[in-house]
Amino acid sequence: MKRRNFLKILGAGSLLTSLGYWGLNSFESSIRDIILEDTKGLLLKEETVDRFLADARKEVFWHKYDFPRKGFIVAHTWLGSGFLPYKLKYSQYRSKIVGTFLLSTDFFTLNRMDENRAINYVAFYNPYQRPCASPFSNLYYPQASI
Repeated sequence: MKRRNFLKILGAGSLLTSLGYWGLNSFESSIRDIILEDTKGLLLKEETVDRFLADARKEVFWHKYDFPRKGFIVAHTWLGSGFLPYKLKYSQYRSKIVGTFLLSTDFFTLNRMDENRAINYVAFYNPYQRPCASPFSNLYYPQASI
């Protein structure tokens, strides 16, 4: 291998590594943008999302997304998923994140999915640590008259 080719490969590798490191440091800001964009029609304060992100960090929730997955989510969030591959996989990750956020709030339980009421953060949703509560139970919603 010639020295020029080696220096080109080394430079490209260091550039990609630095971009990856910079992009993954903004992983939580990408998650924040995803949540705020998907809950745009709801009455939601930004502090609620920040509290969720802090608790998710404490619960080590983001460790199940390894380095390539985090890069994948950041790339799709920033560049848009219009021309990037695996659009459905990104949609699956996005739905999982927003669903965990909404289950961590009082949107399903106390607000009964009322979009006109303000959403408050309760606690990070972990079905193994929280007491059993089904957000889709018939106790929370009026029965339809037949």
